[in-house]
Amino acid sequence: MTLYYKTQYKPFFDQWKSQKKSGSVMPSLIEFVNNEFPGLLASASEKASFEFVELMKLLVFSHRHNKSDDYLKNPLIDFSIVREPMYKYSRHAQDKFFDFATFAFLFAWFEANPVAKLFSAEKFAENDNQHYPERMTTEIAQLGLEAQSKLAQAGPSQTAGAPYKTFMAPSTATQMRRCLDKYL
Repeated sequence: MTLYYKTQYKPFFDQWKSQKKSGSVMPSLIEFVNNEFPGLLASASEKASFEFVELMKLLVFSHRHNKSDDYLKNPLIDFSIVREPMYKYSRHAQDKFFDFATFAFLFAWFEANPVAKLFSAEKFAENDNQHYPERMTTEIAQLGLEAQSKLAQAGPSQTAGAPYKTFMAPSTATQMRRCLDKYL
């Protein structure tokens, strides 16, 4: 999932790098989010939109967690919440990730989006094991259902011990579910 979003964001990031008029990468992230999820930010509060974009930033830059990029200073949450499901997988890490409505939405969108499915199928086909694509597709489908379930339960989504108060109200999670419905 992370590779898909990083790949989709890359043209926006490359354009930002070529212009680099300011130190903020936020305009490129907002443009990407508006392109990938039309109407989602417009339907959320300003604070919820900010949170969504900030968490997307951590996802697409998860590989740069140990760099000193100005745009990655003072993240809303610890990078481990994004990285552990990828590199130190456990059920606990997965649950912490999906506890954030934004991440549950992003995974559910990834699993349901035809463009993302094609992207995944192409990546899985690169593996030499003939059973790998089918196994991974099945696992992603199961995780997509779990992500949808977590999103449906989203209150304000708040991981225990998170170092910030979330701005994702129940209505924001509902708006994300509506946005997701176009693929379900």
